[in-house]
Amino acid sequence: MANPQKAKGSAFERLVRDYLNEVVPCERIPPGATLDRGDLWTPHAAIQCKNHRTLSLGAWLDDTHEQQTNAAKRFAWLVVKRKGTTLGSSSPSAPSRSCVSCWSTLANVVSWPSPSTQRN
Repeated sequence: MANPQKAKGSAFERLVRDYLNEVVPCERIPPGATLDRGDLWTPHAAIQCKNHRTLSLGAWLDDTHEQQTNAAKRFAWLVVKRKGTTLGSSSPSAPSRSCVSCWSTLANVVSWPSPSTQRN
């Protein structure tokens, strides 16, 4: 990969995917799709991964919510690499500690169906 920033982002996506795959099926979405549907998918979530020096949480949350809509997933997760942590899976700063995950917006949370209205 010629672009070092893309390589850094792709490495983070793979690390998050591998970590999540230990507990839930998670797949990486190939780049180049017409609609942006997130970087990763679980059965119920579209996931946006960010590995940037400068945070842009507002814009990232907006993008994550749009990706959730495009992917027709119930949940939207934004996973942000914590500054100063390493990406090695064997390090004390493995993905479980090197990432912060956020849910899209409070409006999105309160719009989820209540357990009594959900269908299986």
